[in-house]
Amino acid sequence: MKKKYFLFFVSVLLACNLFGQTTITHSNTETITPVNTVACPTEPTQYLRAFDLTNEFGISTDFEIIEVEFGVEVSETTAITMNLYTSDSVNPTTATLTNIYTAAVPVGIAEEGTVVSHVLTAPVTVPSTAIIVFELAEAVDGIVFRIGSNIDGQTAPSWLSSPTCGAGTVDSFGFTNHYVINVIGNEILGVDEFSLNTMSLYPNPTSDKINIDIHESAEVKSLELYSITGQLINANVPRGVLDMSNLNTGIYFLKMITAKGITTKRITKK
Repeated sequence: MKKKYFLFFVSVLLACNLFGQTTITHSNTETITPVNTVACPTEPTQYLRAFDLTNEFGISTDFEIIEVEFGVEVSETTAITMNLYTSDSVNPTTATLTNIYTAAVPVGIAEEGTVVSHVLTAPVTVPSTAIIVFELAEAVDGIVFRIGSNIDGQTAPSWLSSPTCGAGTVDSFGFTNHYVINVIGNEILGVDEFSLNTMSLYPNPTSDKINIDIHESAEVKSLELYSITGQLINANVPRGVLDMSNLNTGIYFLKMITAKGITTKRITKK
């Protein structure tokens, strides 16, 4: 297991919220080795990894998934279906899977040999006890896709599933392919009821403007925008609409100071 942390601390008067951005991965490196990934000769092939939040990564709070990353070895297609599930087992080929997110992620020849990032259209929160399964599902269309992999080591198995070839770990098929897959999220260490109910942001993620909807009961003293590193970007954010078109893509935090306390919301800029 590997966890990469970046912590952003938020002080509050009534409660204390800690947002920990964490990347969970079983990959020792993110190198994409050419001509390394095995797949069933007959479509479709599903590429899978399982992430046990508590037992493998020591996560003890709710986990908000905001982004995923995966390697691409070969892509003659224009998009690949990506699914996230919760599972009752770390063996995704025999487990009962519950879908929590699906997207068609754009990939093409230009992405070969790279690690592709996909920001979820809306964050998905799962409990700390969850086992998350990541899947790339190849279509039956005669177009080749191979997930990116390497032989640099891994902390849990890579899984392969195909109606024709069967299902199991890649090692069980006699190959050494370590899929490069990362899941990125926030460890939510404390959320008070005041924080949840007084301010909402939409659309989030956003590419330009975001609407700030503040409950009429909130006596707002100030709104402040911070970068993920804690840098103050705007000390006087207007109520109603925030224009972020001139900001770089990434994660930001909107801090609202009221007569009752402080609440902070995460914003993803696409």
